[in-house]
Amino acid sequence: MMHKYGGLAFFDFACAAPYVEIDMNCVQDGPDAYKDAIFISTHKFLGGPQTPGILIAKKWVFRNQVPHGVGGGTVVFVRRQNHKYYAEPEHREEGGTPAIIESIRAGLVFKLKETFTSQFIMERETEYFQQAVSAWSKHPDLLILGCIKVERLPIFSLLFRNPHTGRLLHHDFVALVLNQLFGLQVRSGCACAALYGL
Repeated sequence: MMHKYGGLAFFDFACAAPYVEIDMNCVQDGPDAYKDAIFISTHKFLGGPQTPGILIAKKWVFRNQVPHGVGGGTVVFVRRQNHKYYAEPEHREEGGTPAIIESIRAGLVFKLKETFTSQFIMERETEYFQQAVSAWSKHPDLLILGCIKVERLPIFSLLFRNPHTGRLLHHDFVALVLNQLFGLQVRSGCACAALYGL
C-alpha cells in the first residue's frame, strides 16, 4: 500500500532479524510488497554484543548526493572553491574510521545464524518461550504483557506485583534485583522502542 501512493517502506527488524528469514523482495504478497530498507540491530544476535547496527536499503533510497554526516572518507577531493563526495553510498554515508572489528563480528553473527538456520533458532527459542510462559503464568504476582497465545517472537515484557501490597514494583528495582542477586541480565524501562521517540 505504501508503494502504491509513492511512499517508501522501511521496516524495523531490530528484534526479528535474529529469528526470521530476511527477504527484501517478498513477491508472493504482490509486486509492491518489497522493502525499501530495513534496520537490523546485530547486537541482539547470538554472539552479537559490540556489533554495529546495519541499514540494508535499495540503492535508490540514497538519492541525495550529500552525505547525512560529513567526515573523513566521504569525499573524493576537497578544494577551497569546491568539493566532491563519493558516488557510492557505502563510502559517502560512512564518514570517519569504520568499526572494522565490530563489522567483522557482525558478519560472523550472520554466518552463525546461517549455520544454525532461522528455523532451528526459532524452534529452540519457541521451546524456551513456552517453558517460561508455563512457569510464569502460574505465579499470581507476575504479569506477562501482550498476547501469549499467538505466534510471536520470544521476547517478554513483564510486571511484578508486591504480594503484600498488590502494588507494582518499580522496573528499575526489579532489574537491579534480577541482575545483582540472581545474575540475570535484564533491561528495564522502554528499551528499543523507536516509535516512542517520534
